[in-house]
Amino acid sequence: MQEGRLRGDADLIRLGCDMLDWMWLRGWDEECGGLFYFRDLFDKPVQKYWHDMKFW
Repeated sequence: MQEGRLRGDADLIRLGCDMLDWMWLRGWDEECGGLFYFRDLFDKPVQKYWHDMKFW
């Protein structure tokens, strides 16, 4: 989004906004709220114990 703003490129800004929307949809914890630290691209089980935690 920042690059799109600097270039004056509305399509690039829109792409950045879409990516942000996808991140929220994929990473948001519906049960307790907050964003997970890690999400597997193929929804496979986490490999490290801290992948499904939230550190903030």
